[in-house]
Amino acid sequence: MTCTRGRRPVRRALLSALALALAVSLAAILPTTGAAVAAVPTDEQLAADQARTPARCGRPPFVGCRLAWYGAQAPTLVLWGDSHMWMMTPAVRKATAGKRVNVVLFHAGGCIPAAPDMKIYAGNSCAETSISAMRYLQELDAGGRPYRLLLGSFWGANLDRVFWYESQERADIMAERRNYTQNYTRPLFQALGKQGIPTDVQIQGPISVPPSDCGLGTWPFWCPVSRHRAYYKDTYVRNWLARRMSHLRPGARLIDYSRGVCGATSCPAVVNGVHTWFDPYHLSATKATKLASYYKPTVRKLLRSR
Repeated sequence: MTCTRGRRPVRRALLSALALALAVSLAAILPTTGAAVAAVPTDEQLAADQARTPARCGRPPFVGCRLAWYGAQAPTLVLWGDSHMWMMTPAVRKATAGKRVNVVLFHAGGCIPAAPDMKIYAGNSCAETSISAMRYLQELDAGGRPYRLLLGSFWGANLDRVFWYESQERADIMAERRNYTQNYTRPLFQALGKQGIPTDVQIQGPISVPPSDCGLGTWPFWCPVSRHRAYYKDTYVRNWLARRMSHLRPGARLIDYSRGVCGATSCPAVVNGVHTWFDPYHLSATKATKLASYYKPTVRKLLRSR
């Protein structure tokens, strides 16, 4: 009897401690109510946290879209790429804020910068965007105005190096896009180098891919994603990009913001209340804005060229 009575306080204390630990754990992962706690955003609210550009951007006719303009004589930063360039425009805007730098975007979704054969691709939206961007750069160069080019793309997807495809149709599209990428990106980088166009290149963004790590919803916007999946075949993509960049004029810089998004092994979905992704393939505008420091060296180079 004495032994049984002696164990009861210990047992009750242990159960109380376990209950408290469970409550703390649940409070950390489950949405709660009350004015002091921020509501968990819906998928629709997350989807709204994306880059904002004028409605005509990325639509025919594929001409430069002015995101900031201070006159023809101001230094001009030209952004050229697909949606992975577009999604980083909040970072570029913050990096150029207060600098009186023109920012002009050439963008079409799913269109990697390239120098295509127009006998084959005349009328193709990707090809037409590339031709318009190159023509604009040549006009800037001929006019003697200070400018710098920034290329951005979902390089890995265009090389058919993605961990997961949502359908066979999507996989077939990316396999076809790989042929276009391999055939027409090298001529572009060679032309940029030969014409002396000052160029920097940004790395692709990480993607949030199924299967979900935490089981909340179809897409794991709420879940950390392994770096291996988010940057699938990263070494291959980086080596491919380095070979292309070797054709550029000296001083070309790779803007690698991956450390601002991912750790050594994992990419968190939420950091201090900021969601990393707004959809499976693109960073949220809020997250992109926080990566502005990676773009400031490019802006400084542009301003020094005046």
